[in-house]
Amino acid sequence: MTLASIPSLLVSVNNESFAIPQLNVEELIRIQPKDVKESIERLGTSEVLNLRGRLIPLVFLSDVLGIKSTYTDPETGEEMVDKRKQAIDRRAENKGEDDTIFDEVRGGQDRRYHAGSVLNIVIVSSGNISYGILVDTLHESMEIVVKPLGRHIKSCTEYAGATIMGDGSVALILDISGIASILKMSVVASTIQSQTLDEIEETKIGEDRQSFLLFRNSPDEHCAMPLELVGRVEHIESSSIQIVGGKRIMQYMGKGLPIIRLEDSAECNSIPDEDLAVIVFNGFGREIGLLAMRPVDFIEDEMLVDHTSLRQPGIMGSVIIDGNTTMILDVYEIVEKVYPDWTRDTTLTAPGASKANLPEGEKPLILVAEDSTFFRKQVVKYIEGMGATVIAGEDGEAAWKLLVDSERKVDLLVTDIEMPNLDGYGLVARVRADNKYADMPVIAVTSLAGDENMAKGKAVGINDYQVKLDKEMLLESIRKYLPVLV
Repeated sequence: MTLASIPSLLVSVNNESFAIPQLNVEELIRIQPKDVKESIERLGTSEVLNLRGRLIPLVFLSDVLGIKSTYTDPETGEEMVDKRKQAIDRRAENKGEDDTIFDEVRGGQDRRYHAGSVLNIVIVSSGNISYGILVDTLHESMEIVVKPLGRHIKSCTEYAGATIMGDGSVALILDISGIASILKMSVVASTIQSQTLDEIEETKIGEDRQSFLLFRNSPDEHCAMPLELVGRVEHIESSSIQIVGGKRIMQYMGKGLPIIRLEDSAECNSIPDEDLAVIVFNGFGREIGLLAMRPVDFIEDEMLVDHTSLRQPGIMGSVIIDGNTTMILDVYEIVEKVYPDWTRDTTLTAPGASKANLPEGEKPLILVAEDSTFFRKQVVKYIEGMGATVIAGEDGEAAWKLLVDSERKVDLLVTDIEMPNLDGYGLVARVRADNKYADMPVIAVTSLAGDENMAKGKAVGINDYQVKLDKEMLLESIRKYLPVLV
């Protein structure tokens, strides 16, 4: 029998040795305790390493394999069980000149750790999945002979085989793909691997000039909300919020303002009771308040928005701002979670939906014109989710070309107003001058919804105005204006 020989990296956890096939190793990272806070961030229940703009999910090998992690107490020399559950727990705090001991407060109790405990991370990949494995020690790379697993552990998908070390001890070989499968990392990790600029266009929203309101959900959780959705920001005291019928509400401008929190829909920390603000926005035909932690700021800049890595209900994406991984909130998804009765069935097959005059089985074709890659991707996702086919252009000129070149007749246009090359007014004017599309419904999605702008839009032929990213109202408008069967 011929046994395979492969180059591998040797690592250890709690004095147990393991081998990682060199084929799966991308990079080795060592992080000093004083640098942990800047390098690793906690997002909900997960941790990510910010590695030169890439977000790398992190896992402790001891957690994956069920090994009890220990450390040596610096004062007594006693072997102690390490109760730290996350890498960020190793960050050092300033203790003056003596920084060898630092405190980490969790659960109301003080604990002391040795600051010499660096983080050793192996960045691994398998196919399109990349993640970081934290180990106690990094050893040398060497050729190892792979031996098959015994019957008692052959079913363990985290192992690919075993090898005999020079001292006669056995080291298990890690199956990087199997570990990723166990941890269900494929959705997260596949979008944050090392990519070329062309690949980035496929998996991330492109670099775009965006305006965000910045705030925090907790001291370590940075958040952003598209500025176009923000009505007002009010500083409040926690005592002003009441719980009525299981829902949060506060008295605001003579009426009750429903209050939502990120934790209502996403896995994240609870917002503190101090330094609070309420971000007021419009949605579902009413004003709603999002609870936030001050200070509140805003930014307008070109930035690369990652639309998938941190996606979960209430979080539409993330961006790096001032070195911090910042979650972009989808406030309408949070509202849908808290107030499901406010939402309606907005699919094109829902009762009361207009039916396009189309051959049986053919979906309505909707054209989207939006210069912001971020907003365009969101609007396209909303409309495709209701059962329509979408084509999209990055400005009025691009959308007009798509309209003219389309083999099928477009059933409805959704357009932004402020766009380069050709704005929304100019695009609609061209559409109305074309006999083929003179009667096509047009919906504007914009923040320019004042009386003057609406009058100008009506004059050129815009049928309806909707606020950007108000999914419920936009889809309701589309259902209303699609051509009915004749």
